[in-house]
Amino acid sequence: MRRLVVMTLLAGMPFFLARGQFTKITKKKLNELFAARVEFSDMDVSLLCKFPNTYVALDDFLMIGTGAFEGDTLLSCKKATIVFGLVSAIRRKHIKIKSISLEQPRFYAHVLENGQPNWKHIMKKPEEKPKEPADTLNAQRSTLNSESSQLPPKAKAKPKAKPKTQVSIQKIEINDAGIAYSDDVRKMTTSAEEVDLLLVNDKGDKDTPASWSMQLDMGGVDLRMGSLYLMRRSRIGFVSEIVSNPDAGTLLRLKDSRLRINDMGIHVDGTVGREGQDMVADLSFRTEEEGFKSLLSLIPVMYTDEHFDSLQTTGKFQLEGSVKGKYNNQQKPSIAMNLNVDSAMFKYPHLPDSANNIHVAISMAYDGETAGNTTLDLNRLHVEPAGESFDMNLHIKTPQNDTWVDGAMKGVINLEALDSLIPLRRTKLTGFMACDLSLNGLLSALEKESQEGFRSQGLLELNNINLTNDQFPQGVDIPNFSVNFTPRTIKLLRSLVSKIPPPPPSE
Repeated sequence: MRRLVVMTLLAGMPFFLARGQFTKITKKKLNELFAARVEFSDMDVSLLCKFPNTYVALDDFLMIGTGAFEGDTLLSCKKATIVFGLVSAIRRKHIKIKSISLEQPRFYAHVLENGQPNWKHIMKKPEEKPKEPADTLNAQRSTLNSESSQLPPKAKAKPKAKPKTQVSIQKIEINDAGIAYSDDVRKMTTSAEEVDLLLVNDKGDKDTPASWSMQLDMGGVDLRMGSLYLMRRSRIGFVSEIVSNPDAGTLLRLKDSRLRINDMGIHVDGTVGREGQDMVADLSFRTEEEGFKSLLSLIPVMYTDEHFDSLQTTGKFQLEGSVKGKYNNQQKPSIAMNLNVDSAMFKYPHLPDSANNIHVAISMAYDGETAGNTTLDLNRLHVEPAGESFDMNLHIKTPQNDTWVDGAMKGVINLEALDSLIPLRRTKLTGFMACDLSLNGLLSALEKESQEGFRSQGLLELNNINLTNDQFPQGVDIPNFSVNFTPRTIKLLRSLVSKIPPPPPSE
């Protein structure tokens, strides 16, 4: 013990004698390591507060982009700390990191329109040594060959392989983080606030494999594709025990895992990991039969409404599926999902009408190896909003090749009655829509206006429709409109709809 104390004090003396110089050297080394500008306001090293471990902290850490990302803050952190075994770091055989902690970090990931991400080349490549001229190398080789020919032959010694340094981490903790991601190629943005992560490593023993306990909580999650919000001020949580399996290489088993999105809980089971350069997954997920309200919490316009907590619902739903396969440049994991809603209803207490007798049966199968084999089957959609009735079914195959569709839609929707069914937020709708139509065939035949390759029949009526909201303050009017469905009229309608500009995203 005395020897350990002496070694620790001797190792720490240079820092206490020249703290300012040590801080400058650390900054210099970090800037040499990263292809970004690294700054921090202060550095603290203690050999006593976590004895016999070493404590290192950086205050107000900043990593700022260069080149195409000049001035962009890639990472900021109010305080970053690491606690590690000093003796293990000196020996470098097995570095034991007790904890890594980040307080109020902010991560910003950005993909430019040319596809360049700001994180791809953040680590600098080691500089190559300059090559000597060929004449000099040949002269040196001839000299060495002449000298070696005069010496007795020696057995070639095999170079000793340098042992790899092992690193183990006992705990990772992130508190009150913020994450922002912007993709200029896909026109997608996502962000999260109040992100807390705790990872604790259980080393295990000879009979029990090592495992990590994981707890993740995120608030204020937004996901926007173009002008459409898929998530808005959502909350996401994930709790799991991640178990390593020595017999399965780098694969990790998710045990007792539960994902929560807003009010909906999902049980997750399976394995994730790496096989060579590929990420692999074999996961299944399911909800226990839950109340219909938890499914409605996934709809942004409903979940963010101030009256959502008082929303009245009946009925049950069940969601189950799987994610299985490899992820690389050529393929993605295959995804299968089934959703069923039975005899559901919802009503806002402050509004007079309700949506009753809701039934949904939908299944989706995405083929990660051959995306063209993907299928979507909406086997049933039935809803009775504000006393009306609406039914629909739709089947889609080969969406990335020659898309085949088969579907039907029948019902009447009184748009003015929607205001008495759901909160429309400064939106006014009038008029009604009636339809009784069916479609079947290949979209390529539709483009050619082929009566044989694409069949459609039925009627669509729009009567005195008016839409007024913040995006369209002058209002959008559609007078009485009736059309019999043929391939030619469908093509014309698609052309007209594609020319309507999307509204700007609401904040």
